[in-house]
Formats: sequence, structure tokens, C-alpha cells
Amino acid sequence: MSGIFINYRHGLHSVAVAALAERLAMHFGRDRVFVDHQMWSGSRYPDELRARLADANVLVAVVHEGWVDEFDRRDVDWVRLEIAQALSDSTEVVPVLLDDVSPPTKATLPEDIEEFALLQATRLRAAHLTEDVDRLILNLERWIAPDLPPQPREGVRPRSLWLRAAPLLLSVLVVPFAPPLLVDGGATEFITMAVVSLLFMIAYLIAVTAQALVHKPAHRLETRLTSMPYRQYISRTWVTLGLLGVLLASVLIDFARKGPYWRFSLALAVAVCVVFWAHQLLRRNAEHDEEWPPQPSAERHQIRRTAIRLHERLTTWQDWRPPRSRLHQDQAAQVYLDLAEARVALLARRDCSWRSWLTAGYSKHPIVFAAWVVGVTGLMVTATVLHTNPARLLLSTGVMFLVALTVATTCVTVDRFVKRRDAGWLAAELTEWQQAVGPLVFLREHMRER
Repeated sequence: MSGIFINYRHGLHSVAVAALAERLAMHFGRDRVFVDHQMWSGSRYPDELRARLADANVLVAVVHEGWVDEFDRRDVDWVRLEIAQALSDSTEVVPVLLDDVSPPTKATLPEDIEEFALLQATRLRAAHLTEDVDRLILNLERWIAPDLPPQPREGVRPRSLWLRAAPLLLSVLVVPFAPPLLVDGGATEFITMAVVSLLFMIAYLIAVTAQALVHKPAHRLETRLTSMPYRQYISRTWVTLGLLGVLLASVLIDFARKGPYWRFSLALAVAVCVVFWAHQLLRRNAEHDEEWPPQPSAERHQIRRTAIRLHERLTTWQDWRPPRSRLHQDQAAQVYLDLAEARVALLARRDCSWRSWLTAGYSKHPIVFAAWVVGVTGLMVTATVLHTNPARLLLSTGVMFLVALTVATTCVTVDRFVKRRDAGWLAAELTEWQQAVGPLVFLREHMRER
């Protein structure tokens, strides 16, 4: 496994080397820091040393007092051989000077490792060991990512078919039978409720159609608003949200004043649920703006903000500029791949067939409107059963069903058109982001095999 190869000579300074190796192992992982005493008994050490060094990202060469003098005293010097192999293989070499030892010069080094004298060294002092090792670790993170506990990345999982079908099942079971508990009336009240429900469906169709007509300018506005952090987005749109809150509060107050005590309890419960839902939505989206690396998401606002934040880090954050640490490089690559996966999912949504649209959960409209049609029809069927002359309402029930089905089909069709076009536009945005961010993420020095 690639990691850190510690190059040193045995001697009194071996205690300092052991302490350094232990600290590096705690930070980067024990299987990613190699010291020669880790070799198994009976192994052929020349082969294992060469193999471990060939697989390493970095060679840390510990230079102690008298380190240079040893080159002339040994026929086979593994310190020299290891440094020479690392330099020839373009492995990163980091000289570490113990205490006050002077850095070696080209004149004092063998010819095959003269380049070692030109490398920037770091120093480990006994009196400042902790801060010096921390500085070395920060340097090594350019090539080796620390051994952090893995963060769960759940991705975006579609809900099960049963969960998506829950509103439909609820409507089938509840809608035809719930009104008698709230309304003390007969067939006329059920017909009135069915007609009102159908009118609401038609009004929604008008709103969806209007949205489709102004889709392009609305998309430009939405892109501009959702490019900013979520709290800033809320501060820009609080007037609209406030008006909706005032409207909902006036409706609930009016509902609670016109009737028995249970109306007040129901209105209070609805208000608490709405406030709780709004708070959770704000908190969840605000947390997404703060967490790093962000979790994959299917929300347009979060996808767009993730791309923008990655670009900001790569271009304006000092510690993310090259040469960046391996941890930052791995995070940048992971976020880039998450965005690439989101782009593929958006293209699949844009190009999906009707069957996939109805079953894959891309939109709630098919389930909601299926439940709505069942609800309107159920109300009419209940009215027919309660009517003194059921035959007179059979034709009206059939007409109401056909009208509701037509309106629902049209709403789902328009919604599919809008959402597919949205997916195509967002996929095009991500393509542009990939072209801008890709060269910043996959720099040549990070693509090089070590």
C-alpha cells in the first residue's frame, strides 16, 4: 500500500525515529508508514525494502549528526541506495534534520544522491518536537491523506413504490368516508365537495400552465437566487414567505373561530406542523451550505451550490491552491465525481420515457393526481349511494371522473415537460461547471502515478 517510507540509520537517534514513526502512523494509519523493523522475520529484506520503496508516495530521510560521514564507511549503504532509488523513481523525498545538524551539501554527498542537497528540509528539535512534527505532517498531507474515519455518503435513493403510493391508498380509504364525520349532510354536500375539489384541480392546472409559459425567465431568476447561500436566499425572499405565512395564519384563525373547540386544536396542530417543517427545511439546507464535503443531493439548489462552493475553494482558498494536500485533493475529486453522477442522473431524467417517469419517482404529481382523481370519484360515488335516486347521479359521476382524469393527465404532462426541461438546463450548467472545475481538480501533479 502506498504511503510513507522512513529512511534512517540505526543508532542513538533511533528513539527519535521511533517517536516520529509512531506519530505519523497515528495520523496517516499504521499500514501506510513503513520502518525497516516492521519486516517479517525470514523475509528477504533487500527485495522487501525495494518493493516497499517503489510503492511509497514519500521517502522521509532522517539526517542526524554524523549522517554524511557514514557514506565513506560502508560498502553497502541502504540509506544511500534507498535515497538514490527514490530520486530516480521521482518519489517525493523530504529531508528531516534532527536537532541542530547542518544540512548536507552537494560536495559532501555521493554523486548519485547529490540532488538530495537541493531539497527543502524540515527540522525536528527535541524541545519543540510536537510543533515540528505537526509542521512535517502538514507538509506530508500534500501527498498522503490522513487516516480519518469514513464519512457515510448515502447518495440519493429513490423512495419505495409503497411509500410513493401512500397518498393514493390514503385517498382510497379515507376521502369517501371522512366527510360524514365532519359534515352532517347528505348527497348534496358530497357533490359540492367533489365540485370544489375539481375546481381546485382546474385552478392548479391553470397555475402549472402559467408556470410553463414563463418557465425560461423564471428559471433565470431561480438560477440567480439559488446560486447564493441558503440563508442569503431566504433573506432575499422573506417577503414572499411572510405573505404566505400571514395568509395561512389568517385562514387558520378564521377556521378556529367558526366552530367548536376541536377546530382550535386542529388549527393549532397544523400551525405547529408548518412551523416545524419550515424550521427543519431551513436548518437542513443551511447545514448543507456548511458541511464539507457535501452529501450528494438531487435538489437543484444544493447541486448548484455544491458546484459553486467547489469552484470557490479551488480558486480562492489559500490551502486549496496547488500543491494542495492529498486530503483536499481526494475531497475535491469526490465532490467532482458526485456532480458528474448528478449530471448523468439529470440527463436520464431529461430523456426518460413515460413509463420511467411514472414509476421512477422523478415527480410526485402522478401519485398526487391519481389520489386526487380517486378522491373526487369517491366523493361522487358516496353521493350516489346516499342519494334517493342513485341512477340520476351515475352519468354525473362518470362525467366528473372523465373531467378529473383529463385535468390530472394534463397537469402531469405539463409538469413532466417543465421538470424535464429543468433537468436539461441544470445538466447543461453542470457541464459548464465540469469544464471549469475539472482542470483545477485533476492537476497534472495529482494525476501522476507514484
